[in-house]
Amino acid sequence: MLSAAVSGDEGGFARLWRDAHPPLLRYLRVVAGDAAEDVAAEVWLEVARKLRRFEGTEPQFRGWLFTLARRRVIDMRRSGTRRPVRLTADVEELDRPAADDTAAAALDNLSTEEALR
Repeated sequence: MLSAAVSGDEGGFARLWRDAHPPLLRYLRVVAGDAAEDVAAEVWLEVARKLRRFEGTEPQFRGWLFTLARRRVIDMRRSGTRRPVRLTADVEELDRPAADDTAAAALDNLSTEEALR
């Protein structure tokens, strides 16, 4: 299964994903919480990019997969500390209108284009 996936066989990659994804997702649900699905998707994208260069056995692949996942979780946490989300309890702050009028801007653009023609 692993050697087929490494050589570029889509069926081999699908079997590899079906085998390795459930335990990966269980791990990520514990360490990443609600972001588990997103982190798993990023991990599989990285696997797809780097799989052709992978050399090793299936247990080594699992170790590599979980190492990639752990690194993604660490990156996610670092990113969260650099750009923390500020939640607000003030609904008025969330429901204010935009600074510009999109419909008016679109009409202005259309009339400008018409004048240029």
